[in-house]
Amino acid sequence: MRNRAIKCLGFTLVELLITVAIVGILLGIAIPSFTAMMKANRLTSITNSLVTSLNYTRNEAIKRGSEVLMANDGSWSSGWSICIDVDADDACAAATDTILRTVEAIPYGYSITSNGDDYAVFRADGLLKGRRAATLTICEGSSDGTSRQVTISTSGRANLTVGGGTCA
Repeated sequence: MRNRAIKCLGFTLVELLITVAIVGILLGIAIPSFTAMMKANRLTSITNSLVTSLNYTRNEAIKRGSEVLMANDGSWSSGWSICIDVDADDACAAATDTILRTVEAIPYGYSITSNGDDYAVFRADGLLKGRRAATLTICEGSSDGTSRQVTISTSGRANLTVGGGTCA
């Protein structure tokens, strides 16, 4: 008979508890940073969607050689539609207008406010139709007031300002 030392494979309870404690501490440090990053990325995504829609509307007006409308669906936070406004009522209605694109409502906790404009009409030359510059402010609902501001100049170009708007 031989006496061999039996090797135990695995972890002891103490090693397992220490590993779990270290993982818990690391997660406690990482999760708040990850949450802030997710909020910032979502705000950027909403802003990019709005700017892309504005640029698309302007480009369609130039391409088609006619006016193209981008109008909100009750409020900018509820989404918006891009259409050829056949009946000239400054609204996109599926029954009467040619809808080119629609964008769904933005996620809960975010908002888009404007300086009173519910729509933007781009003329065939790409200029904003007969109006002053429009400003849309995208806000994240936390107390830090994180925002982005999109200004549509009378020339039809959309300009982005980070942190430029005032959030409630």
